[in-house]
Parts: sequence; structure tokens; C-alpha cells
Amino acid sequence: MNKKLLLLALPISLLLCVACATPPKVTTTVIKSYTPLDSLQEVKVLYSTNQDTVVKGEILGEVKVSDAGFTINCDSASVISYIVEKARKMGGNAIYITKHLRPSMASSCHQMLANVLLLDTSSTLPKTALAGSTVEKSDTSKYVSLRNSITPVRKLYRARIALNAGYAWRTADISPDLSDEQKEHIEELTSGIVWDASVDYFFNNLYGISLNYSNYIANANTNMLTTKDLITYIGADFLVREGFGANFILASNIGLGYMNYTSKSTEQNQTATATGSTLGFNFGVDGEYKFSNNWGAGLKLSYLAGLLNQMHFKYPDGSEETINFPQGSAEGLGHFRIMGGIRYYFK
Repeated sequence: MNKKLLLLALPISLLLCVACATPPKVTTTVIKSYTPLDSLQEVKVLYSTNQDTVVKGEILGEVKVSDAGFTINCDSASVISYIVEKARKMGGNAIYITKHLRPSMASSCHQMLANVLLLDTSSTLPKTALAGSTVEKSDTSKYVSLRNSITPVRKLYRARIALNAGYAWRTADISPDLSDEQKEHIEELTSGIVWDASVDYFFNNLYGISLNYSNYIANANTNMLTTKDLITYIGADFLVREGFGANFILASNIGLGYMNYTSKSTEQNQTATATGSTLGFNFGVDGEYKFSNNWGAGLKLSYLAGLLNQMHFKYPDGSEETINFPQGSAEGLGHFRIMGGIRYYFK
């Protein structure tokens, strides 16, 4: 595949991921409305607890915020802001959240159902239990400030930078037609040092995208021949993650990108170079422990796959040639990687 087309495909794939993301679904039922409030007027956020309080007011309607599929901006703070915006349009000065579904494997979004209230501001509001509805005089509703019940922020970080280093093993078979000396030399190139760096952004607590760069480096030195292999990858991944407790996060990734192979062999001060490029596929699992607000450490297991159907050779005498490999004899670049590293988080 043409290198320029591959490089062009990376930003396009990212744009497609962003384009398929949607805001949450907001459904409004209006019973009664008054003059809309301006953006500076306070709308109280109320939440159910075991405390009993009643104040004078009326229900103006109901607002439901639910997952629309591949949804972004559905952390608890954003969902509450959608409900408050609808309440202002109805003329309500408070919302009472009657149902709250927190993120799970079924949905990465906070989903809420809330009544829009118009409170009688002439009545005295308790400090801990701010409001209730007296549509039915005998109703004893259970309300309290949301800020005393949950923290309206993202459960997990919004973005991160990750740096990893470790060891890798190539998985392609060695040709049985080679001599024992050649096999010994190539076997030294089937394992080496690997490192990678990535910048990750998450639309919500579950889904995200990543740009990553990695290098595989292996060296072989047998008799008078020295070879250095370098496999470089730059690509875009789709991410899925899940938090366990306050600090542990497990994420998986799958993606594709540009993969380049360079091999330099030197014998008696004469160097020959072989190069090739192809489409690479990347997938893996990443477990990390967040030990502070901004820093964490992780262990990453991944596999990077790619096949070269042709290579370009430069010989010590200055001549060059491109060789197309026959079907079934492509150069395998796939390698399994174990890495550990650090992460820096952005809220």
C-alpha cells in the first residue's frame, strides 16, 4: 500500500471516530411553563436521600437524559447541566433527580430522570434538605443537595500520555532453506527491545481514541556479520476501558497504522540496507494503577502484526533493486510485546 495513502488514512480514521460520537438523548415533558430564567439565575440541584423535607412549590415537567449510543459528554456534571438548561427554559428554579443510573459495562454514561420544580422562594429552605414538591399536600418527599450525595465530575480521566518500554518477540517462522549459520544469525533478531508512546483521549468513561508510536529494535552479531533491525509503527487505535475501585483501570485497544521495516547488515565495513512498509494492525490490553491525581503506572500486553510483500534493497556497490515476494513467502513483522511504564493524566 502507498505510504501517502496510509498516512492520509490515519487522520481520516480519527475523524470518523469523532463523527460517529453523539451527545446524550434529552427528552422533555412539559406540564406547565413560566417565563424562562436567564443564565445567571440559580437552579438548585436536589437529590433523593433518607431525610424528609417539604417546601412549597409545583412540578413544571420532567427531563430524561439517556444514552444515545456512541455518546460523548455524558459524565454526571454534563448530564446535570442538560437538565438545568431545560429547567431554565420552563421557568423552573430547581430540579429533583428521581432516578440516576451510573456507568456500567452496558453504558458508559450517567443517565438521569428529573422533575423540574418551581419553588416558593418566600419559604425558608433548610441548609441540608433544600427542597421538595407539595403538589400533593400529604407528600413527604426526600430531597437533599446533590453536592452532598455525589460529586458531579467524571469518574475517570479525560486524557492521558503514556510511555512504555519492554521486550518483544517476533512470531514469524524462520525459513528451513537457510543454512545453520544463517538461522543462528536470524534467531538473534527475533527478540529485542521495544518502546512506545501514546496520547489518548476519551469521549466518556468507556470509549476513546489514541495516537501511538512504537519502535522494535533488535541486533545480531555472528562471525563477521552485524545486523540491526528496526520496526517502526505509527497508528490510531479505538479504546475501551473500565474502572475497578478508585485507582485501578483496565483498557483494551485495537487499531491500524503505518508500519516500516529497516534492516542494516554490515560485513567487513560493507553495509547493505533492506527497507519496506505495510499496513500494521495493533491490539492489546493495558492495566494501570493511578497512584495520584496526575500520575500512574501500568503494564501493557500487545501484539503488532504486519506482512511485507516486497522490499527494497541497497547494496554496498551502490546498486538497488526491489523484490516482490511470491505468494506465501512474505516477510512477517508481527511481534508480541510486554511493556511497563508511566502515565500522566489530564482531567
